Amino acid sequence: GIFDIERVLIDSMATSHSVKEALRRADWVHCACHGHLDPKSFDSAFLLTGKDRLTLLNIAQANLPNAQLAFLSACHTAEQHQDAVMDEVLHLAAGMQFCGFKSVIGTMWAMVDSDGPDLATSVYSYIMDEDVDVAPGLRYLRAAGGVRQAAIDLRDKGEIGPDGQRRDIHVQRWVNLVH
Repeated sequence: GIFDIERVLIDSMATSHSVKEALRRADWVHCACHGHLDPKSFDSAFLLTGKDRLTLLNIAQANLPNAQLAFLSACHTAEQHQDAVMDEVLHLAAGMQFCGFKSVIGTMWAMVDSDGPDLATSVYSYIMDEDVDVAPGLRYLRAAGGVRQAAIDLRDKGEIGPDGQRRDIHVQRWVNLVH
C-alpha cells in the first residue's frame, strides 16, 4: 500500500455515529460509498449501512480539529441538485471544507465504479511520491496535482471495448474529480 490506514469503517460498522466519531479523529478521510444528491441541499448525503446516511447538515455541524484531506470517492459529492438555489454552493465537498478540511476532492457527477480505484491510486501515488521533498504533515497540499495526474492517467489508460480493441475513455469519466 501507499501508506498505513488507521481505521476502516465498512458495511455495518459504517453508521452515521461511527463515521462522525472517526471524522473527529482523522487527518485524512477517504469515503468510498454512494452519494445521494437531494433537491434540499442539506439532505444530500453519503449513503452508509442499511438506510443510515451522513447528510450535508451532519457534516456542516461537525467540529473536525485534525482535518486535512478528504477524498470523496462517491457520486455527486461536488454537485448541486438542478432544483437547488444556483447562487449557493451547497454540496458534500463544500460541507467537508466548511467543517475544516483544508483540501477536498469530490466528484462533479456520477462516477463509473471501476474508475474509483484507478483514480484513487493515481491521486495517492502523486501525493505520497517519496521523490518529492514535502514534510509529511503537508502532503495534503499536493492533492490538486494528484487530481490532475489521475485525470491524465485514466485518459491515457483507455479501455478494452467489446470488440477487444483499445478505445479512449470518454472525457466525462477522466475529468470527474475536482479539487
